[in-house]
Amino acid sequence: MLYDWYTLDCSTTTLPQSDCVSGEYVYQVVQNDLATLAANGINLIHLYLWDQDLALSTKPNLSSSESSTCQFPAPPAPQVVPQGCTYPGFVGWDDGGPQNSPNNQWNALASFISAAQAKGIYVALHFAVHRAKVEMSSGAPSGAACSGSQYPAGSNALGTCLGGQYASWVNQFIAAVASYQNVLAWGLDYGTPGPGSPSDNYAAFWQAAYPAILSELQQYPYTSPSGRALAMLDPGFAGLWPTNPLGPPNNQDVQAILSLMPWPQNEGPYVGYQWNWQATQSAVSTWQQTGIQPDMWAITAYNASAADLEAGLECVAGVANSQCSSPAQSIPFSKMLVTEVATGSSLEISPIGNGLASDIDAQTPTTTAAGQAQWLTDTFCVFSRHGILPLGWYGLYDSASWWEANFNYSGANLAARGYWGLSSEVPSYGNKAAWTAMLDYSSSCPSGIYPPAPVLGLYADATYYTQGDTGVINYTAGDVSSLSLNESPDSGIFSCETSDQIQTASTPLVGSCSSLVVQMTDTTQQITLSGSNADVDNSQSGYQTNGSASTSVTVGSNPIVGGLQDYNTGQSCNFYQDPSCVITASQEDTIIVYGLGFSLNGGNTIHLIGPSNVWLYENDGYYYWDDSRTQINAEVACYVTPGSYTFNVLNPHNGNPSSSYSITITGSSSCP
Repeated sequence: MLYDWYTLDCSTTTLPQSDCVSGEYVYQVVQNDLATLAANGINLIHLYLWDQDLALSTKPNLSSSESSTCQFPAPPAPQVVPQGCTYPGFVGWDDGGPQNSPNNQWNALASFISAAQAKGIYVALHFAVHRAKVEMSSGAPSGAACSGSQYPAGSNALGTCLGGQYASWVNQFIAAVASYQNVLAWGLDYGTPGPGSPSDNYAAFWQAAYPAILSELQQYPYTSPSGRALAMLDPGFAGLWPTNPLGPPNNQDVQAILSLMPWPQNEGPYVGYQWNWQATQSAVSTWQQTGIQPDMWAITAYNASAADLEAGLECVAGVANSQCSSPAQSIPFSKMLVTEVATGSSLEISPIGNGLASDIDAQTPTTTAAGQAQWLTDTFCVFSRHGILPLGWYGLYDSASWWEANFNYSGANLAARGYWGLSSEVPSYGNKAAWTAMLDYSSSCPSGIYPPAPVLGLYADATYYTQGDTGVINYTAGDVSSLSLNESPDSGIFSCETSDQIQTASTPLVGSCSSLVVQMTDTTQQITLSGSNADVDNSQSGYQTNGSASTSVTVGSNPIVGGLQDYNTGQSCNFYQDPSCVITASQEDTIIVYGLGFSLNGGNTIHLIGPSNVWLYENDGYYYWDDSRTQINAEVACYVTPGSYTFNVLNPHNGNPSSSYSITITGSSSCP
């Protein structure tokens, strides 16, 4: 955003030109968004300030100009962006300081904070910096101030030197915007590790950096309210990460079994999750032993169970529950600031989803638009009960086009990343249910302590099946302690994103992001997933909340043909509109049959009846593809005698053909 601040919206958008704001600069679009936020009572926004090193290390798609100016140097040199790079992000302390960042990002930051101040909105700024970590571990630090034999890589001396450089760099930001007096907090350690022990090199780094930054903050007291901007650190609240790779952890949530796909960065098989509050307390204790106690702690509270989230937060705050009988208090609720929390709406169709499930990012399963709103309410009610008031939802708008353009994301990755917003990125669609849920969550929270409502999403891989076929049912589930389906699964239960089987039997139904196979009969008209939740603070409450999600399907006696196209000539027929339409295809042309009720696993055939009685099918010696419920591609074989034909389609599940339509076949000189 800051990199594009002074450019026209239509020059930088990743949306189609019809959806950008013509004639307006990015800063004007942001000002309009700030006005919308302020009008709805929102008075805090959170913004990461990336350095070029972290931005480049996470962005695989570079333009030709960026590629020529921003390539990392070859090892063993530190993998930091060289001086003079015009890539987005603030330049490091070795490259002249943040004022020299390209595209006038330095002034853009001040302009943004000023615009927020004008709308009565506070800002939490969070540094996302990679340079300190790279130079700490490098055998050849790039900065002249911290290079040489007196600063060997990984040493405490290098940590002390780099900590001083980092503080000087951060303090330039603080001094530049302190006069606006609406920067509520400065996050200091995203991308830069905290101390692993009170005496390691990162302890030395922060023992040099933190007091210098705190001293700078104290130089700029605020008048209303009185005080200063707050210093904020991350204690390792990263969602519900797995702790038991061999089976479900000791909570009873059915969504304990998640994807078996290693994510992210090949961190291991994800089978089960549980808040590792002990690790969070340990990290906080190490900070304190290092002599550092920040004003606030940043929380990224992604979760697949609000009850588990609440249990972990209570344990960290020193409140006993079923997970911690006598926890040591590390962080009071009053010092927790939620900088990130979100789940997506990808199960919906475009423009607010792509019809796919995912469990990426701390095992938060994606869901429907209604499920996203319920998930938000369940999670925000946890914070509200404990007085955790500063909350940051990750993204006002969906950002599918941005992830597509810059990261080549598609499929499940896009489902997880692209649909977290409270509003669609397509302006004509507007706000999602989650927007209203965020504004009204406090009035939606129950007055007593009741289990959060189930968050369920369900979709089938088709809307039409033929009798005897099987359908793949995908579902996501959050805030549930039991699940059931109104149809009996044909086999076990699988991860939604992999072929890994997570349950060999069909019952009990498990999984936050799962798929299963259901046998389709003429009585199968609606698939319903039901869930109940009896968990409060990860313990049985004595109460239970229920919910369900459904999808309707049609089970017919035969496949349906809806269209035909000659791929080589472009001729096409829409049989829904004109059943008498006829195309002419030559031998060895590829025809495409569109319809419903085809077998997903192949075995479909095209029956041609005319001068000869023949079939096009798999392994007939010609090109043939039919691994789809709605499309069959087939090369017209040379053994099809030229002439006028009728054709129909059969699938392998029963002997009932589709309705018949006409096609004319002509000869090919290349056929024998």
